[in-house]
Amino acid sequence: MLKISMTIIQFPLLMCVCSAIVSGFVNDDIKHLQHFGSSYNVNRDLLRTVIMSVQGILHFFSEEIENVNLDAIIGTRIADDQMQLLLGKYTGSVVALVEPDIFSDIHVLQQAAEYISNTAIPFVQKQSPRYFHRIGANLRNGFWGIESESKDIDMTRAVTPAMSGEAMHEKDSDDCLTELFGTTGLSQNPCEISDTCWRRMTSPGYRGYSLSHQIFYLEIGVQAGCRPAMDVKTRRHYQPSLETLAEGFCAAMLREAETIARAGFPLRRRDLFMEEATLCGMLGYRQFFRYHWLENILSWQRRSGCFGDDAIDSKFIAPKGKSMDEEFKRTVSKREERVLSDRCLAHKTTVALGALTQYMRYLLLAMEKQLQTI
Repeated sequence: MLKISMTIIQFPLLMCVCSAIVSGFVNDDIKHLQHFGSSYNVNRDLLRTVIMSVQGILHFFSEEIENVNLDAIIGTRIADDQMQLLLGKYTGSVVALVEPDIFSDIHVLQQAAEYISNTAIPFVQKQSPRYFHRIGANLRNGFWGIESESKDIDMTRAVTPAMSGEAMHEKDSDDCLTELFGTTGLSQNPCEISDTCWRRMTSPGYRGYSLSHQIFYLEIGVQAGCRPAMDVKTRRHYQPSLETLAEGFCAAMLREAETIARAGFPLRRRDLFMEEATLCGMLGYRQFFRYHWLENILSWQRRSGCFGDDAIDSKFIAPKGKSMDEEFKRTVSKREERVLSDRCLAHKTTVALGALTQYMRYLLLAMEKQLQTI
């Protein structure tokens, strides 16, 4: 039995008091939303546990506002916007009427995520002015309001990786994002997509972060208003629709996530595992959300609320407001990772926040379906 005790977390102008105890057993082999929990009560208690976990993450980030990096705030903004969608979708619904306390808690969490995102932006801009100028547009309020119907992935669209390692560096994908935002330094016109970037960001056969950055790129492109230019590129390059491209990438990511799970969730692969759930969850792909996977994610959370790495040597912990040691950068896959207090990792914590926000979404959908059958 998984148990999380009562905690009280305070944010500026906000206070949330939540408690959750999860009991019962759910089939570890579940693959479809309608089979996520064996009963409405199990799913409700799972949701309360997820709410507690999200609360802990947001409390941690509220204590580290001056020290987090831009990538961390992308995660808090995703959480903010996705929870706003949830609250709007379920206003007046049966599940909202049956569980008003849960929706009150989600509203408080959304406000906290919004507060943290808005408050941290000036610090992030000061710490990394060039990086902020290049891709900081995706921190705008509402940018990550991606709403998709829940659906299954067509796994026949998954392409076997053509190489054993990463196909690109993070700077390569950042350079392509600047074309979407009009921040290349050569042009201020958004949505001017080069053939080089289009081929790089839509070629099949990638794995790891190169693959997840392809989904990240497609999502940002659409949210930045570049859909017309992207549709032109698919036609010129004899490609399927953006939706089909994204499904193929998420199919490959699901296969990779299942490989990580079968391997026992190796420490250095957990960040990627949660990033995949965040990005493909927003597109509606529900196979990324399974009880056994959620149970593991929750077990990785530290007492401070963050997600980190006990193996990090103290000599790699950066002073407040500074980037982490270059030697440590070579030991992790994410260039934009930052070590915070308690050996917490900013990017790992923010992708956990994103994944757990998506678990909130799918658990609510399961509960709604179960109420409709009563």
